[in-house]
Amino acid sequence: MDDRKKTIRELENKRQETSRSVNLMLEDLGESLLVRLHKTDKAGPHPFEDSPCIADQRRLLKEIADSEDLIKSVETDIARLKEIERQIAQGEGQNSEQAKNLADFYVRLGELVLGDMRFEDFARPYEHQIKVLLPKIRSLEDRLKALEDKNSANVFSLIGKNAQSMVIRSFLGKNRENLRRLYEDGGEKFVLAGLGDAASGEIPDIVNEIKDKQRFSSDIAAELALLRGERRKIGDAFGSEGGPVKRIQALERHINHTREELRRVYFNFGNQAADPALREAFSEFFTADDLLLLERIERDRDILKNYEIQIERIKASLAIDEEKAEIEKLNRTIEEHKQRIAAAEKTIADLEDRIVAANRHIGELSLFLEETSLGSAALP
Repeated sequence: MDDRKKTIRELENKRQETSRSVNLMLEDLGESLLVRLHKTDKAGPHPFEDSPCIADQRRLLKEIADSEDLIKSVETDIARLKEIERQIAQGEGQNSEQAKNLADFYVRLGELVLGDMRFEDFARPYEHQIKVLLPKIRSLEDRLKALEDKNSANVFSLIGKNAQSMVIRSFLGKNRENLRRLYEDGGEKFVLAGLGDAASGEIPDIVNEIKDKQRFSSDIAAELALLRGERRKIGDAFGSEGGPVKRIQALERHINHTREELRRVYFNFGNQAADPALREAFSEFFTADDLLLLERIERDRDILKNYEIQIERIKASLAIDEEKAEIEKLNRTIEEHKQRIAAAEKTIADLEDRIVAANRHIGELSLFLEETSLGSAALP
């Protein structure tokens, strides 16, 4: 490979690096000037008040700020949604635990009320079911105890006993649960009927405890309703925007795109400020750092021009050599054609000689035919 091509690549890399450096410096210059102009204390409008760059800067900065505020709002909603979920889970857990405790108090109240002769009229609808369930439960308990007390060394007898125990335990559990539900229902209806005030002993205390737990459950239910409503509202807002994660990603993409546009605005304004023809208009807004930056920009631009000249010179040198090589190739082609033409001309000359010889031969043969024709005519 020609070393000059390698040199061109190296110069191109240096030119790109220097160009990037110049662009960054112009962006920095444009940004610092626009920020300074935006905060200027100069009375009245400054010379660049109507510049499109200033209007674009304000618009883009506002878009970025608005998008960042929206992201914060979405993040706040996400955090709030997590907190709501935690509070709902906690409330549901409390509600579930409270319901279990309340059921236990209903059962205890039902046991007391349905066994108290003072509430015979209230207990009458439950009387038959209780009379059926209690003996059945005692019978099953006795049968289970008898099986557990019975020892057997016979494996098959032991297996049979275990199977019977499982069946009895299942029936016993169902009947106990039925009795429990019966007492629970009785206790709950007793409270609803408002009969606790006429009772004495343990019953009023249990009724008051139940009412306290009911109020607590109502408070939890009300709070859960509010939390679920807030969760639904936030969820609906997220759903209309494709979910919180997608919403944030879309806003972040918009911010990145807007920042790229803002960089172009800064570059354009910096490029104007660095233009020698316009520099005088910016002079009163330049700081000492700006002037140093302008010097570096001019220096790097001169370096860029030098790189470009070197690249063009080397390219011209390569082009000249390529043209020379092409000329040499064409000359060789011309020489080849000339040689082919000379060979063709020689071939043509040979063919013409053959034509002349053939014509001469034809003349001789024609003369012979004429002479022999006259001789034949003279014979008798």
